[in-house]
Amino acid sequence: MASEAPRINHDNQGNQDGNQDGQGDQTLVSSQDNQGDNGEADWSDCDQDRTKKKKDGGRKKLKQLSLYPSNVSVSRKRKKRLSSNGQSDSELSEINEELKHINMRLNGLVTKDELKALVDSSVQLIVNQLKPEIRKEIKAEMKKEMRESKEIIRKELQKDVQKEVKKEVKSVEQLVNEKLGKFSDRCDGIDLDIENMKENIAKQARQLNDMHETLKGAMNTAFDALKLANHNQQYSQKNNIKILNWREKNGENSETLRVDFISEMLKVGVTVSDSDILAIHRVPTKNTRSPRPVILKLIRSDVRLNVIRKRKEVAGTFKMMDHVTERNLDLMNRLRDNDNLHSVWYYNCNIHAIDMVGDRHRFDIGDNSEKLRRIGAAVRRAGITT
Repeated sequence: MASEAPRINHDNQGNQDGNQDGQGDQTLVSSQDNQGDNGEADWSDCDQDRTKKKKDGGRKKLKQLSLYPSNVSVSRKRKKRLSSNGQSDSELSEINEELKHINMRLNGLVTKDELKALVDSSVQLIVNQLKPEIRKEIKAEMKKEMRESKEIIRKELQKDVQKEVKKEVKSVEQLVNEKLGKFSDRCDGIDLDIENMKENIAKQARQLNDMHETLKGAMNTAFDALKLANHNQQYSQKNNIKILNWREKNGENSETLRVDFISEMLKVGVTVSDSDILAIHRVPTKNTRSPRPVILKLIRSDVRLNVIRKRKEVAGTFKMMDHVTERNLDLMNRLRDNDNLHSVWYYNCNIHAIDMVGDRHRFDIGDNSEKLRRIGAAVRRAGITT
């Protein structure tokens, strides 16, 4: 409502001169610039100086300070200039009236402090209302910035790491290539050495094979020779008798042994002439606590057979047995330890045995364990437990 008063005043006083309009506009502008307390003093100065100042100067000033330049311009067009000094009182009254209207208008306006308080409260209210949104926006923006920063940092770190990794990989590849080159050279040398060694090994293998065949042949020959020698030795001892536990006499020799043996045989009813005995003598032994064995060599096998049949009758004086070679004795001992054989004996330069089934076998020192395995299998098939 206060803002309507000045506009009505201008319409009602359209016939007044330009000085009154200019002076009213000056007062309104001065009040609007928060200088209401000094308005009347300014207008008093205008009254004292209006004779000195011309109407054109007053219009110019009012035009510069006017709040409503459009209304003043219209008023200026409608009014006529007053040039006489007799009209100054009416102008002053009009100015005062205009001032009243301006004061009435200014009374309804808001002061600077109130406006400041209103602005502050409005700003505070707006800030309070917008604070959560602002916070959310700030947080969202910060999160976005942080994500972008993280992504940028991650990319930069990734680039740096990739560069470092590429650099390290390149250096490692270079080092590995150098090592591989050296290793390849060494491998080539080793391959050459291996080929040479293979050739040497193959050559040595051929030589060893030849040596093995030669050795195998030599062993077979030697074993055959050993069997033949054992057989020849046993055959040469075919007519021999080995006498054990025959008491030795002082001054004993081959002649005394010959005489004593003939006399002992006469006691059991066997006649042995001096010509039947080719040789008789004692042989060394490791057992020194018993008498040394005596070897008797007869001229014929029938004489030997007659003598050996009386072994039981002369058992009180000495013990007679076949003169078996050492290898045949070892074979007989091994055969006696086998559970699949019932009995083992020597006859006519050969070793004989009977198994648990009752079958008879002849053995030689050349026989291997395969023969004994076959005998054991036959015994098991017969259902005989040993």
